[in-house]
Amino acid sequence: MMMESVDDKKDLWLIYELVEGHTMNELLFDVKGEFYKGERIYKVNHSHFYHALRTNLDLLKDFIYRMCIALSLFARLSIVHGDLKPDNIIIDYEPSNQSIRSLKVIDLGSSFLLNEEGRTIKNQCEFVQSTPEYLPPEIHGFLAKRFTTQKNVRVEDFAQVSFIFDVWSLGSILLEVLSGFPLWLSLKSRVLSLEGHTRINFGLFGVAGRDNAKIMNK
Repeated sequence: MMMESVDDKKDLWLIYELVEGHTMNELLFDVKGEFYKGERIYKVNHSHFYHALRTNLDLLKDFIYRMCIALSLFARLSIVHGDLKPDNIIIDYEPSNQSIRSLKVIDLGSSFLLNEEGRTIKNQCEFVQSTPEYLPPEIHGFLAKRFTTQKNVRVEDFAQVSFIFDVWSLGSILLEVLSGFPLWLSLKSRVLSLEGHTRINFGLFGVAGRDNAKIMNK
């Protein structure tokens, strides 16, 4: 949350609160490059927070509840976050009792406001700044055509898309927890669980070049 702003005639300083915790991505996985059987791949380790989310139903329900409260606030203010992903969720997690002290949604750089009718936005180029692996198929379809020879490509009925935009992203985050692997990672990786099990995997929505049409087909 921004606490205040200071304009010293040369620069505009924005002062934000110091947030406790780590990004959800940092809490879920530890991703590092390695050589495995003579091949350069990535190694993905499951964290204790990931394991707790998978085994502690109360913790998972608390996470979903807190996220729904945040999305409900955005909806009441006619705000679409537009780039909801684990990197944009800060969680202060207490491992001793497997509980969440606080959860904050950050980085509204891709967010946008709906008009008074809640159906359209003024400029529909904002989506190109969003992380593609967490976008709903309606937006992928729009972006796949946006830079072709087709003219006047628009997302017309935002009364529905505005609601599903961030909700789809939340569903993608839960899918990432369920699959145990970052959705965006398109390169060959070795997943190592807390139990010591190893498997070779690829991100469910990971494609070369992060092409919208290819992601939508997956």
